[in-house]
This record gives sequence, structure tokens and C-alpha cells, in this order.
Amino acid sequence: MASTDLYALLKVDKDVQPPQLKKAYYALARKVHPDKRPGDEQAKADFLALKKAYDILCDPVRRRRYDRTGSVEDDADFAAAYEHYRGIPVSEEDIRATEAEYRHSDEERTDVVEYARKHSGDVARILESIIGSTDDDAERYRTILEDALRAGDLPKKHKKPIAKATILTLAELEADAEEMSSSEEDDDDDEKVDLAPPAEVATARAAAASDEPSSDLLAMFASRRAERQQGFDAFAAKWERISAEEEAAAPKKKSKKRR
Repeated sequence: MASTDLYALLKVDKDVQPPQLKKAYYALARKVHPDKRPGDEQAKADFLALKKAYDILCDPVRRRRYDRTGSVEDDADFAAAYEHYRGIPVSEEDIRATEAEYRHSDEERTDVVEYARKHSGDVARILESIIGSTDDDAERYRTILEDALRAGDLPKKHKKPIAKATILTLAELEADAEEMSSSEEDDDDDEKVDLAPPAEVATARAAAASDEPSSDLLAMFASRRAERQQGFDAFAAKWERISAEEEAAAPKKKSKKRR
């Protein structure tokens, strides 16, 4: 039995670039969020499978492995989600509408502020975590953060890191991601193939472990990969929270308050 095509599940071409992949995922996620199928446990499972598929394709190393093997774990979950979602169209208009609705919204402002909070004011990589970001948004995000600092929505201790941070352009972020994925893939290949005798391999690995610059570099790679995932994980969690709040408020006819 053939594995589920994750690109088909996300309704994108196999040569899709990261920014377009992110927009397509957000547009589809808004359409198929579990709050559209209240009380349906399968809807939650499908939504989680969709996010897992996105997590694989948005990570350069995992995506390259998937492209090579064409297989994934828990394929039954992806297959079920595909069956439920394949009849739901996501057009370029849907993607543009999702992006337009998000930009300049309270939700975007909250995400910008929360990014700075989680990263202790280091906003150098913020463009890769906020949907629809362009290089021109860098100064706009700074203004949002300065307003948040004045309003007390951000701790004052973040003021200096925010001011000192140089926000990387999208081109710089893409080049950095390629460099990291290349290094990580080399490390992965080294783990799979050991041509030297076991004693020499152990000695070499011990030497590598004591090499401080190398360890720092690997730690940086791991940190940046985790950083990219935080924004994606927050998206699903946020919609789960909003759905629960709406469900709790509906019987009492309360208006939903902005967080």
C-alpha cells in the first residue's frame, strides 16, 4: 500500500517554497479546524495529522528525507486526514484572504509580542515565524514591540535586546536554513556510515564531543530548529484555545473577549 502523499494532503506542489507552504497550511488549517466539526473526535485527529505533515515538510532535513523515501510513520493518520480533506479546495484566493485577514490584526500583534517574550527580546529571526512576513515588515514589528514595551505588555528587560537585534531578511533566513540543513544532513550521514574501525570511531567521537566550537554549533542548529517549530505549534494550540472559549461562551450568549 502506497504511503500518503504529504504534499497532496497539504494541497501544494512538490517544489513548493517554504513561504508558500506556510501560507497554504494556514489557509487549509483555518478551513478544517475542529471547531468546524464540533463533537467530532476524528476532526481533532485529522487536524493533528495535518500539522504533523506540515512539520515534516517545513523542516528542510525531514523534508529531504521524506522526498528520498516517500514514507512516514503513522501513515494511517495521514491517510484518514487526506480522505476527509481531499474534497476541500484551497485556492490562491483563500490563501490571500487568510493572509490579508491576519496582517495588521490583533492576532498578528499578539504573535509578534509573544515571539519577543519567548525569545527574551531576540527578534532576529521573527520574519520566519509570523505569517505573511516580508522584509518591509521588520520596522513595523519593531514599532509593535516598542508600543508593547510602553504599554507594559512586555517586560522592560526585553527593551535592550529588541533594540540591539538585527532582524534578518527572508533571503538571509533562507540561506541560513540551507546551511543548517546541509550540516545536519552531513551529521546524519556520519551516524549511519562508520568506515573506520570501532576503536578509531570511538576515539574520533570522543574528540568531537570535547570540541567546544563544534558542540556550540550543534547546539545552535538544535536551537534554531526548535525555534522554527514554536510558531507552528503555537498556531494549533491557539485555535484549540479559541474553540474551547467559544464553546464555553455560546450557551450563555457571551461575547468573545480578545486575549
